[in-house]
Amino acid sequence: MYIYDFFKSLDLLRKDMMPDINEIPNKNVFFFGNYRKKDLDKYDIELSSTDENYLVYSELDNFIELKSFGIDTYLEYIKQLNNEQIYLNDYDPNAFNSSFTEAIWLLAIISSLEHNPFFDAQLDIPFPYLDDFLEKNLIDYCNLNEKFMGITLIKDIYFSQILYFVKKYIKTKLNINKEKKSNSITYEEFSKMVRSKIKEFSDIDLYNDTVYSYTGEKNDEFDNLVYQIELIGEHQLETRRNRD
Repeated sequence: MYIYDFFKSLDLLRKDMMPDINEIPNKNVFFFGNYRKKDLDKYDIELSSTDENYLVYSELDNFIELKSFGIDTYLEYIKQLNNEQIYLNDYDPNAFNSSFTEAIWLLAIISSLEHNPFFDAQLDIPFPYLDDFLEKNLIDYCNLNEKFMGITLIKDIYFSQILYFVKKYIKTKLNINKEKKSNSITYEEFSKMVRSKIKEFSDIDLYNDTVYSYTGEKNDEFDNLVYQIELIGEHQLETRRNRD
């Protein structure tokens, strides 16, 4: 039942714990970036809240007038996601590597669904585009460009959600109840590991291969999950075709 335990553990990917990125202005606007309140003193700008940090932008039909959007809640959410620690000394290296591969594999197939029934965070960037998206703001995928509009804050949230997802999977599957709290991997180190593993997945047939062929360890529960997600995806596609 570790699959159930894993999905149940994803508290920060549920709607009631996430700030709403749809509230961020992203239509007919030009973004200047994120700034602390003290850095805006010399500008003629009305602060939209009592926050300490703001996304500064202008509307395209009045470019000279600066506007602000408070982002303290969003930055705090990113901090909460990144506070999920993982300690390498807690795990057998082979078990860690197998679980790490499974976590990225699972993320890849969930991102292919039209609707994710497992949690509310929209981790829906197709893997062929994901590495480019993390490297750049705009890529050859219109849905992403419309969704993110080059806003670094939203990209930071998205990637931190990915890291949180992967850490939770590893910790739940390997069932470490009490961490030794030594050799905690840094955000930068874990980010590089995840980015590198994502690149490897361009050569993996997610649905026709078994995880054993890549990890050397059988996991029937995981293979069954992949099979069921494939069926969910096929049903969603058929439903959309009938609707259209």
